[in-house]
Amino acid sequence: MSLVEWSGVLSNFAQVIGAIAVVATLVYLSAQVKQNTEAILCTNATTVQINFQNLARDLSTDRELSDVIVRAIKGNEDLTHAEKLAAYAWFFGMLKAGELAYTLFLRGGLDADYWHGSLAFYRAYWTTPGFSKYWVDRREAFTPDFRAAVDAWIADSSETVTRTDKLFD
Repeated sequence: MSLVEWSGVLSNFAQVIGAIAVVATLVYLSAQVKQNTEAILCTNATTVQINFQNLARDLSTDRELSDVIVRAIKGNEDLTHAEKLAAYAWFFGMLKAGELAYTLFLRGGLDADYWHGSLAFYRAYWTTPGFSKYWVDRREAFTPDFRAAVDAWIADSSETVTRTDKLFD
């Protein structure tokens, strides 16, 4: 074989090796993207869970706040100004946590099963008389997509989890 022929063979061999390297790189990058996506979903689920835990901790560690929230979700009108402010602040935190979870879900950043489980919990609060009244007063503080969704959830009277105000009857 002449030098030119050897050159052609080596060139073809180099192209095959290069193609194999490109395929291997694409497989590696695909695995990295999948791993990164799973990590983001886990981080988002953790954030949603921490938000739940913080709201629950507020109620489990502060009996006075718990009493105010129970009366507020039942729609009691006998709250003092300070109690109504505390209830509205807690309701706002609960709704903002839900808005974040919903936005993550809509954008593909939160697993559907996780979102639907979270939604059942949120709806147990959001559909109570006190939350519904709060929502009328404050709904404009939330994104349009979330407002439309909460309006639909409040209008839907079906319960997947016992409504929170009914736990105290």
